Amino acid sequence: MPGGQGSLLALQDLARSFGERRSPSRERELCDLAGSLGTTALPLALRELVRVEPARRAWAGRLLLRVAADHRQRVIDALHAIGADPCLGGVGPQDDAKVTALALLGELGERVTTSADAASFRDAGAIQRRSLAELADLLTCAADVALAADLLVTQLEPEAMLELVDGLAQTAPARCGHLVDELLGRTELDAAMRSELRRVTASLALVTPTPLDEPARGKPRSLALRHPSGRRVVIVGRRDPVEPRSSGADPRWRLLCLLIDADGQLVEALHREGRDDDGAALTAAIADELVSPLLADGFAQEAARPSTLRSRVAQAARRTTARGGELPGAYFLGRDLLDLTHDHRAPTATPDPTSTMLGRAVDLLAAGEPERARPLFAHVVTRREDDEALAGLALCLLAAGELDGARVHLERAAAAAPTWALHAWNLAVVAHRQGRAAARYLALRRYAELASTLQTNDEQARVELARRLIADHEREVRLDHPGCDALVLARSAEPPARRARRRSTGAPRATKLSARPRRSAPPPSPARP
Repeated sequence: MPGGQGSLLALQDLARSFGERRSPSRERELCDLAGSLGTTALPLALRELVRVEPARRAWAGRLLLRVAADHRQRVIDALHAIGADPCLGGVGPQDDAKVTALALLGELGERVTTSADAASFRDAGAIQRRSLAELADLLTCAADVALAADLLVTQLEPEAMLELVDGLAQTAPARCGHLVDELLGRTELDAAMRSELRRVTASLALVTPTPLDEPARGKPRSLALRHPSGRRVVIVGRRDPVEPRSSGADPRWRLLCLLIDADGQLVEALHREGRDDDGAALTAAIADELVSPLLADGFAQEAARPSTLRSRVAQAARRTTARGGELPGAYFLGRDLLDLTHDHRAPTATPDPTSTMLGRAVDLLAAGEPERARPLFAHVVTRREDDEALAGLALCLLAAGELDGARVHLERAAAAAPTWALHAWNLAVVAHRQGRAAARYLALRRYAELASTLQTNDEQARVELARRLIADHEREVRLDHPGCDALVLARSAEPPARRARRRSTGAPRATKLSARPRRSAPPPSPARP
């Protein structure tokens, strides 16, 4: 470790680096300097980690990782302190600093498992929204979409993944579609998980996706090797230029190596990437790390065109999935090097998107999110005259205070399903909100007639309430209009609505909003008249 004056000069050099434009070689030099300073560099890096500027935090994090190579526990303890303490050295760390600290702990293999370690954010919602926005900004090309999907599949539990994707679908729907499509192609997800993924992202069908912006691509290098046993290896690498060159960053190189067994199935894959300024690293990775060991193991190079290799890999991937096998994660990370997309998918029937959208709308309405459910119900209604979609849209309009629109759609729902009792109940709710006593009375009579045979406790209680309200109305009519029949009077005040019944498409229905006799527990009504 540098001592005395040397340490001071080194620290000053590190401090200046936070405000300067650094080349890759300069960054390597500074990282080595931080490593030589060891724990002496900790206070400087930690102070910069709680700064507002993202670039300074990122550079501080890189220096901390270098110091952790020799002083791992000291760095871990300091990062835990930032994540848990409300202050550090008199400086209050912002939420972003806590997120960075937790991310660095993750890179060091530390898991945040106790309440003492868990960061308490000033605005957790803002952190989530910012994180989702940053994730969306990364979904610009096929390689980055594949990387994001790989991280979600390998690092998150299914419920956490669905929650994140649902949040992204709300925050950046035009970008989220690419990620969802990539996730649906991953062979690690079972049929139930794919169905849930389609359900929570049903709203993406209403959005035009943002086209992926593929960066400038270098010419790929590809080669094939074959073993006497019949096993084959396909290697493809590419060094992509960086635009603009004035950024000071080195070009990125990527490498994909695939092993196909004698049965023609894709069994192993390796994906690597890095940066170098002359392509030497890519050449070394292919020649020294892959080809030489394979030749020593009995493989021999064989001539094959890139198009042949592409077809060979696509066929191997399809054969693997057709036999129920999972494809290696590295295959998805690097398959764009061979211009492959979802070539491994077997042709399957696509689920009815309208039914999926209706099911999602029902879930959102039941969860108390009518504003999110409304556009989904509205889209389904434009596709087919479904009484459940009409009733759901009506309830969304009712929640928004749009009573006339709610009434129109409920009348259409009642015409499409005239024996569905709760349509009549909800019409009574709307009439009550509008102050139309006669319409409420007629709707309650219809509801009581249809629901009288339902056996659930909730429905029976609602029937009893309807009968009391009917009796109250009839008593008021006798007092205000002696000798008049309440039903005749109500019908004269509220003539039947003129509406055309549209023919049903006959499409299968999703779960209903209200209870039919087959249901054990109905969902709550939006209101009671």
